[in-house]
Amino acid sequence: MAHENHRFNLLLRNGNHPTAGKKTSLNPIFSEASNGTHYSIFAEFLPKDPDKVYQDEFDVASIRVKLMNYTGAVTMGISSVIGINIYDGSESKKEFIIDQFSTKRVVELVVSVQPLNICNEKTINLNDELLSLKLQEGDLFETKVLHKLIDESYSGARRGRLGSNNLILDENYMRRDGEEIVLQDGIWDHRTTIEMLETAGFVINDQINDTLKSNDAAMNKYLEADKTKKLMEASITGNKSRRDDPKCKQKTSDIYIV
Repeated sequence: MAHENHRFNLLLRNGNHPTAGKKTSLNPIFSEASNGTHYSIFAEFLPKDPDKVYQDEFDVASIRVKLMNYTGAVTMGISSVIGINIYDGSESKKEFIIDQFSTKRVVELVVSVQPLNICNEKTINLNDELLSLKLQEGDLFETKVLHKLIDESYSGARRGRLGSNNLILDENYMRRDGEEIVLQDGIWDHRTTIEMLETAGFVINDQINDTLKSNDAAMNKYLEADKTKKLMEASITGNKSRRDDPKCKQKTSDIYIV
């Protein structure tokens, strides 16, 4: 079977649904192994009006994201829920399109995770005056995980030098070769990119309507200057399978409104 047939179902529950707000209302949206640990990410999207029955379009009030570690010695945690990219996937995701169901619109949630981080849950409450997020039944939902470098107090990795306290290495950026610790090329550029995105607050980058807005009013006027839009768009998976983010991965869901 082709990888595009192995996907999650993201259920957007109306307030009157029997499972709305229950412990079982979290949807699996991502799963992988990193630093020797198998973990999964779950999400719940709550409606803006809990008394309204949404049918084709779901107005989001808040997003709850939870990470669960299953096996492995290293605890993985959520560093930040960075934002959402919305774009036309007619070509780049054509193998995922379902006839007479898919909208061909892709909604990509961007989350940064980090080894030895104990935060396993974050909730984003959308500011009504600044952000609006409406999801449609038939949208393709993807989760993009950015791997944040392990804290330097554990790895000894500092910009410009490598300390001697290498208690544990981050397998995404570091490797051991006898007495030598080798750092991956571009490690500091990648860390800077993630830190800039995290600083911008929760951002919705709607490429279809060419809008970029933050949940933080103070940040909106700085978004363009800080190149947040380009950084967000650079995280989009696209049609090409990459070594650091292969297409054949448990990260894709179909959206249903129930």
